[in-house]
Amino acid sequence: MQRRDIVLAIQEILSAIERTNLQSILGSERAEKSRDDTSGMLRVLRDYSLSASKYSPAARALTQIFKLDILEDPEIWLQILGGTQGPAKMKLLRTVATVRSEMPKILELLHQETVAEDQSTE
Repeated sequence: MQRRDIVLAIQEILSAIERTNLQSILGSERAEKSRDDTSGMLRVLRDYSLSASKYSPAARALTQIFKLDILEDPEIWLQILGGTQGPAKMKLLRTVATVRSEMPKILELLHQETVAEDQSTE
């Protein structure tokens, strides 16, 4: 896997998380769920899963490393839809939050290294 593949993979994953608003449903805690809430949460999970199904091999490898691939399994969706902050939901929330905060830092490091290499070849 080349650096370029990793950079594109990080961008793919971050884009899917942001576009689907995944973190918001993992952070929500509701005592009573309305039908609209549940269908909205399912829509987000479905949309993320559809985006993930189109990931490049590098993005797929990163989701496995960060344990985001579990979000593609509909079995986990029941735990997420439970309404309370159960252990599985909290773990996923922490994982998504970590990915959103740390992947851009990794991306920046990769960009810096690329720029440094480009400058040294001139």
